[in-house]
Amino acid sequence: MVISIIIAVFNGSATLTRCIDSVMTQTGSDIELIVIDGGSTDGTVEIIHSYSDRLAYWESKSDRGIAHAWNKGIGHASGEWILFLGADDYLWCKESIEQMRPFLEAARPRTLVVYGKVIGVDGDGMALRALSSEWVQRKFVWYGMYFSHQGVFHNKRLFKDFGVFDEDYRYGPDYEFLMRYLIDHDAEYVGTVTVAAMQMGGISNHPANAYSALGDLRKARRKHGIQGDSLLYYRALLGAWVKGFLYTHIGWRQS
Repeated sequence: MVISIIIAVFNGSATLTRCIDSVMTQTGSDIELIVIDGGSTDGTVEIIHSYSDRLAYWESKSDRGIAHAWNKGIGHASGEWILFLGADDYLWCKESIEQMRPFLEAARPRTLVVYGKVIGVDGDGMALRALSSEWVQRKFVWYGMYFSHQGVFHNKRLFKDFGVFDEDYRYGPDYEFLMRYLIDHDAEYVGTVTVAAMQMGGISNHPANAYSALGDLRKARRKHGIQGDSLLYYRALLGAWVKGFLYTHIGWRQS
């Protein structure tokens, strides 16, 4: 069973080597790596080229954002399951994929979405907090991506049956896409396996973008017929306001 890993990157030379190496050093076999670069100018392309003989596919072309990059990667993926990483992310340990493999093999037809633990880290790789927890459909629908996308394995059937990521969502294309399936189905959480590390401070969790990110979540809910907003949503909105206030007055602090 082939597992495809798609890395989307733009000007990520500072961390891309770490991300690629975390895939290249995985134990086991049947892992293909695809790298979609958005036309970087900082040395990223040279890093990708140095691994080119071990990549299933790579390109460096201008794109329309993260959703477009993911969609291009999907078009070149042959795996039964697909995992998406950013250049700031990396697989947690050398056994991460092999530890997930038996859960993925057993998942269909029960579910097309399986996710494991993700750890938020700072720029030095220091663990800050766990970013994923047990699957609760109501929490996902009413709150948003309370589990990290870097730990989500998507069965290729999802993209055949539900299309690809919607480029109209800059901050929440993962949530809107998964909503198409998970509004009527359950995901499976594998709490015994840590899949990846996510470096905190990215575009979607930066305070300056918090309101826009929550707006994308609300737009996705409306698109799928969810007309109201929950207390969880308003709690997140309040948190975004507090972070925005602190960012405006004392500057951005990762947490």
